[in-house]
Amino acid sequence: PVVRGYITGAGVLVGLSQMAEATGTPVHKGAVLARIWWWIKDLAQADPATAAIAAGSVVLLVILRKVDRRIPAALLLTLIGVALSTIFDLKAHGIRLVGDLTRVPAGLPPFTVPAFSSVMSLLPAALACTVLSLVESNAVARSLAAESGQRLDTSSEFVGQGLANVVAAFFGGYPTSGSLARSGLNLSLGAKSRLAGAIAGGTMLVILVFLGPLVDRIPLAVLAGILFVLVIDLIDVPGIRRTIKASFADAAAFFATVTAKGKTGASTR
Repeated sequence: PVVRGYITGAGVLVGLSQMAEATGTPVHKGAVLARIWWWIKDLAQADPATAAIAAGSVVLLVILRKVDRRIPAALLLTLIGVALSTIFDLKAHGIRLVGDLTRVPAGLPPFTVPAFSSVMSLLPAALACTVLSLVESNAVARSLAAESGQRLDTSSEFVGQGLANVVAAFFGGYPTSGSLARSGLNLSLGAKSRLAGAIAGGTMLVILVFLGPLVDRIPLAVLAGILFVLVIDLIDVPGIRRTIKASFADAAAFFATVTAKGKTGASTR
């Protein structure tokens, strides 16, 4: 019940985080209920074109997956979004693009040596990041392993997380963890092994060196549509029903975890 509650809460947060991007309304930060309230108040400012792009992305993604799940539907949608943005100059029509958030940096990050003199002052924050990262990645891994039928090796997962963070420190990276949204999307696209992660990493390197300007043109509404479909996949409604009906303790643990996830708003990206 705890893992299911965590994944459910995270899925809801992912969906809520994309509501403004799917409607073209202002983006607000803060508590979950406050963001929902502000989004409802801002609906009068919603952009019909942005909403149409998000809705069309959801519909097209669902159709492509029904035709053949081997079709890289999310990638295809992203390329269509770039083409539409380029041909029709969507930015000039008020459609928000990835580049409006932050432009993809050109080139690889430089090698830097961390300031080891700051170890003691950063130790408390580092320990907190470590615990949060391991708890979150373990919850994501358990959920996806249960869905795919794979065996989870927690020790290997933790070693991988540690090595990734050590390497990232020498290239200006921030603390890493398992990503619910990206891992769920990876699984939904048919990933079966660690090779999928290697391909994703290689693709990111190519984007940084050669394709940054194209990524900047992706409409955020397209990405919102992709994430909405992912959220539907993540929230296991039959499993939630079984958990609630199993016992009072399971139901209480489930709802407590969902509530805690909503209050903390820990990373769902």
